[in-house]
Amino acid sequence: MERCSFPSELLAIRTVLKKDPEEYSYNTYQRIVGTQVGAKEGDTIKYYKSTIKGQGHSNPSFLSRTKYLEMLRSTFEEQLKVLGYDFMNDVVGRYKVNSITFRR
Repeated sequence: MERCSFPSELLAIRTVLKKDPEEYSYNTYQRIVGTQVGAKEGDTIKYYKSTIKGQGHSNPSFLSRTKYLEMLRSTFEEQLKVLGYDFMNDVVGRYKVNSITFRR
């Protein structure tokens, strides 16, 4: 993931709009992405996690590897710990020594 050696399409998140984009709060991904792609209630939108307002964007060039890494970590860290693995060291390939982060 750090090297982006996969198609960005694999990171696309799809959701169905339950109302028109303009009816969502100002800084929500449903409003931002729905408006970008001209969607309306009932349409499926595709977006990527991003660090820009609303936390989502329809253009994969704005995707945030950090946001996806946070999602992976929150999903798998506890399960990996039970199995004896460290998420950052064994999955991401980073380890810390005295507050200094190294990559394998």
